[in-house]
Amino acid sequence: MSDSTPRSSLGAFSLYFCKTEMEVATVVAGQALVGLLLTVEVRAQSPEEAGIIARREIGPHVPDTPLGFVNSRE
Repeated sequence: MSDSTPRSSLGAFSLYFCKTEMEVATVVAGQALVGLLLTVEVRAQSPEEAGIIARREIGPHVPDTPLGFVNSRE
């Protein structure tokens, strides 16, 4: 398989804090700049805490990927 041949996988993504699971698909084909907006529901006392919890849950599953907090709502 050459570097330009797309590779894909299907699987499940478990969120420890929420005790839920989501189906996910991953497709990799060479290099690209990709933006992905995820919606994560967490129980938190403040928007800052919500961002911390979301990054803690998602971060280990996307190593070497910078995560940013967009917004929070109650």
